[in-house]
Amino acid sequence: MKNPDFTQSRPLNAQDIRTLILSAFGGMLEFYDFVVFIFFAKIIGEHFFPPTLDSFWASINTYGTFAVGFLVRPIGGMIMAHFGDLFGRKKMFFLSIVLMVFPTLAIGLLPTYHQIGYWAPVLLLLVRILQGFAIGGEIPAAWVFVAEHVPKNRIGLADSMITASLSLGVLLGSAITLYINTVFSSEEIYNGAWRYPFILGGAFGIITIFLRRYLKETPVFIEMKEKKTLSEKIPLQKIFQSHLPDISISILLTWIFTGCSILLTLMIPNLMSDFFNISRKDAITMQSYTLITISLGAILGGILCDKKGAGKMLIFWSICFGICSCFFLQQLITMRSDGIAVLYAATGLFAGGILGCIPYIMIHRFPPAVRISGISFSYNLGQAIFGGITPIIIVLMAKDYPIGILLYVLFLAALACFLGLRSVVKNKNRR
Repeated sequence: MKNPDFTQSRPLNAQDIRTLILSAFGGMLEFYDFVVFIFFAKIIGEHFFPPTLDSFWASINTYGTFAVGFLVRPIGGMIMAHFGDLFGRKKMFFLSIVLMVFPTLAIGLLPTYHQIGYWAPVLLLLVRILQGFAIGGEIPAAWVFVAEHVPKNRIGLADSMITASLSLGVLLGSAITLYINTVFSSEEIYNGAWRYPFILGGAFGIITIFLRRYLKETPVFIEMKEKKTLSEKIPLQKIFQSHLPDISISILLTWIFTGCSILLTLMIPNLMSDFFNISRKDAITMQSYTLITISLGAILGGILCDKKGAGKMLIFWSICFGICSCFFLQQLITMRSDGIAVLYAATGLFAGGILGCIPYIMIHRFPPAVRISGISFSYNLGQAIFGGITPIIIVLMAKDYPIGILLYVLFLAALACFLGLRSVVKNKNRR
């Protein structure tokens, strides 16, 4: 497969930096909303579902409504990616943030069951569907958008900044939630303070919408349009006909991406407090430091991809991640607290390095005419499958077979190492 064309090598300029910052806001907002919704799920359930339901079923309904957003992500991703490949990256990128922001704001303003009855859960469901539809296109579009804007010797850095913003979104959501729980009483939170994080996220998003109007179309798409080399077929049809191996590799990369991020940012803190005798406060504190090291690792991983090659760096980071995970999880499983915070943060750093390499590899697997469609389909399908099974696997193992968590992590590290080696061999064959 011929390497796709990118902007020629040059230093980053002011326009590149502005593009990177504005593009990163969308991913940050996506994960911010994710965390805030989870933290306030119980209260949302009590407000939007009939009071005759007990707390368990209210929570089930709330999480079910939340899950619907994930189920429509592949559909939204495919449709929005289709238009992104045919009509322009900028138009689709702008539309995705609009469709994502207003539902976030709406959650903070929706009337409750006590005010409008059964219309409340219906509206909440519609809002989550619209939000999931938009999110399906946001991250793949951001990766492609910045990669086609910056010089080709800075693609790794650009995509890793988008990836790092996801962890920062989780950190921001956790910080805002902690602030709400500190400043307001339980009664005040129940009576309306729970809405503030969603309203804040919506306001933050509206500012992003306004600023994204000034982004420019990517030079790669403009060149394709001028040379009339846009895909004549439906992009999704073309990637199935010509890029099945690329789809397969990208889905496996998404498995690694999803497995590492969900395990370290969401599952480990819960496991620490639920199964391994670590206080909730200490677990969340350690999680906060690890979110920072994941972001730093992602950016470092992207920089090294530009300098050394993504395949070699993926092998390096996966080996370091596997070794460090052994020490960290052994300490956790045996309930020894010596150095566990440092090991958790170090594991996050190496996992971040892996995450920083993955979009670089995916970007280079698809030609410009079908790039968003190929990445979006692979990423969203991988998220829908492995984003669902990873928490189940981890929880089941934590209870009766905790060493299985380590084996699962080592499997992800080995898979990353294999894909890195495959990338190195492929690049040598191209030469």
